[in-house]
Amino acid sequence: MLNKCNIRILIIIVLGMLSFESYAVECGVSAAKVTKVHQYHDGSVFVYFDKDSDCDCSIKDRLAFSNDKSSLATTTAKIIESNKVKFFISASLTALTTGTLVGVRAEDRDENGNCPIHGNTAEAITFVIN
Repeated sequence: MLNKCNIRILIIIVLGMLSFESYAVECGVSAAKVTKVHQYHDGSVFVYFDKDSDCDCSIKDRLAFSNDKSSLATTTAKIIESNKVKFFISASLTALTTGTLVGVRAEDRDENGNCPIHGNTAEAITFVIN
């Protein structure tokens, strides 16, 4: 049973939890066709779609993923990230060549509150070929 004291404690706990909230906001695109894929000189791979994402970055018709693993602390994390990038590249090119619809989820904020790829593009975190 919640009394006034318990409610106050609950409110303090919830507010405390909110202060540790991540900056990342999940967004993406669904039932879209890949129209173009290119890799920038820094290793970032950009995937363009036939419709805009719902991400809050200035460039909405593309999502990207980075090949930069320098910030990862462990060898295992680097291997997992490398495998994820290989999958994203393979899935992007497969979707581009077949015209298959895809769904991609992304994060549009980094730890500084900016769009994570080049300051204008959301970073892909999942890629599904329908």
